[in-house]
Amino acid sequence: MNVQQFPTATFTATSASVPGNAMTQPVDVTVVGKMTIHGVTKDMTLNAKAQLVGGRVEIAGSASIPMADFGVAPPFAPFVTVDSTVTIEFDLFMTKAG
Repeated sequence: MNVQQFPTATFTATSASVPGNAMTQPVDVTVVGKMTIHGVTKDMTLNAKAQLVGGRVEIAGSASIPMADFGVAPPFAPFVTVDSTVTIEFDLFMTKAG
């Protein structure tokens, strides 16, 4: 996977639509942004849950992403089956700009 050259994966949110009823109970939200893995950047739309906690909106979710979409071959080991997708979990914390 060449982690020496590409040690991190990043997601940069460009927008997150949080409904006005996001209070103390989680609500469904959509987060749009750019995912970079293995030096390849792709536009992504992720589904998540959001809720208001202590004056800020917390958004959490996960996404299953095919490794081949980012030029990564699944690891190979004899007598072992390796899934060709990777699951990425994320947390966003948003505060109102003042």
